Amino acid sequence: MSTGRSTSDDSSRYWFGPRPFLGGRRPLDWRGWVAMAAWMTVWLASIPFVNSPHHPFLSLGFFFGWLAVWIAVSEWKGEP
Repeated sequence: MSTGRSTSDDSSRYWFGPRPFLGGRRPLDWRGWVAMAAWMTVWLASIPFVNSPHHPFLSLGFFFGWLAVWIAVSEWKGEP
């Protein structure tokens, strides 16, 4: 049974556009925007929990770890 989509249509496969020379990928699909909103929500909601004066590098480590998650998702679901 046909779903109405051609097998050569790759535009629905990609959540993010191609990588520019410098900078991040821009969301192309609604799933990319949802992924970006979810990432920002978790990051902003975690700020009060990782902001500790006794462990100053905890928030920095969390930010770079969470940034690595974002880069991995955008590379995985991004246009080549």
